[in-house]
Amino acid sequence: MKIGVDEDLVSIITCVYNGQRFLEEALSSALCQSYENVEVIVVNDCSTDQSEDVIHGFSGDHRMRYVRNTKNLGLAKSRNRAMELCRGRWVTFLDQDDRYRRDRVERFLNRAARTEGASFIFSDASLLDERGERCGSFTSRFPFLACRDRVAGADGWLIRKGNFIATVASFIKKELCDRVGRFDERFNYACDYDFYMRCGRLTDVLYVPETLSDWRMHPGQQTKLDGKRYLETRAVMAKNFRFEYLLSPSFVARYCSTFVLPVLKR
Repeated sequence: MKIGVDEDLVSIITCVYNGQRFLEEALSSALCQSYENVEVIVVNDCSTDQSEDVIHGFSGDHRMRYVRNTKNLGLAKSRNRAMELCRGRWVTFLDQDDRYRRDRVERFLNRAARTEGASFIFSDASLLDERGERCGSFTSRFPFLACRDRVAGADGWLIRKGNFIATVASFIKKELCDRVGRFDERFNYACDYDFYMRCGRLTDVLYVPETLSDWRMHPGQQTKLDGKRYLETRAVMAKNFRFEYLLSPSFVARYCSTFVLPVLKR
């Protein structure tokens, strides 16, 4: 049965696997937004730490919706499960170790209201170390964004330049998510990269050059420790390949780097 959409509601998806260390801070940042009409859908992917206790600590807030997988499904399948439950007009993501600025949702909604047909918006995000100190900007590696508030043909930019959209910085209309389809469950580490490319084929992507979220870097991050991310990145690039990309030196360099970097980091 298809779930009806609440036009004023924003759905925040958080997938959790052994994320107790930063989870309380993450969920607090979602539930303390200046725009209060949100639902926070938390999918616990069979955590073996105290993540569930942290989640239950928010059970008094009616905006929290909790789902526990009966077996470990991985990130992509867990996000798809949450997506099926979303009732909001807009869908956004918050990983277990990241956090939102207090006016994040409000700022995105204001930008959407000023832009006819807006369906995908993203912002900059601070890089945060494990002590909670800001140590850089996510989009600083992508100088082409400095002169843009709209990225047309975003799929091409993403495959040539890399993923310039941090998961914690994206804000997507549910209607667009339904058109694109769900996260490709073959991928866990690069499922968002693939999803954004598919969105970028259907719509322009709007950029808010403000820091509205914090993306945390710490030694326990699976995406840092697991070499599969290079294999998946290469697979996503192959899946979304077009022959004209062979004429782009940046595409060729990026594709080749997915073979070289795993060897250099051993």
